[in-house]
Amino acid sequence: MNFLIAIILSMILLIYVIVPLTENKYKLAFVPFVKKNKKIKNLQKRKHELLGVLKEIEFEYQMGKLSEQDYNDLKNDYQTNVLKILKELDRKTNDKSEIDDIENEIRKYRSKKKNGSASAKNFKYCPNCGKTVNTKSEFCTNCGKSLV
Repeated sequence: MNFLIAIILSMILLIYVIVPLTENKYKLAFVPFVKKNKKIKNLQKRKHELLGVLKEIEFEYQMGKLSEQDYNDLKNDYQTNVLKILKELDRKTNDKSEIDDIENEIRKYRSKKKNGSASAKNFKYCPNCGKTVNTKSEFCTNCGKSLV
């Protein structure tokens, strides 16, 4: 008898959890995914690894486990490798970061939304960068210049 009650309660709880998940009450917003080149990913991964090794070398030297000559040799070698990777990353990305791409997508989305629903009287232009800003804002959302 107890086993039957446990099964019934389990079924009720399972239904209680699953039903809200099947409803279309919550819709996900589409966020464009910026694809990265695999070579760029590998270079960034290698850069982070080398920077970690540089921190380890510094730590080992401060602990007294490395001589000053070994420390300087290792540090110079790894710094040279990191600089090569940074130059390669700059060449591959053309001084354009992923954050810039994301911010451009956000600006496009906001401008589409603004054109459809916002009235012109709620916005003014920033004297520094020329972007539209809410009239109630004290600072420009684009460049951070004070509007007061």
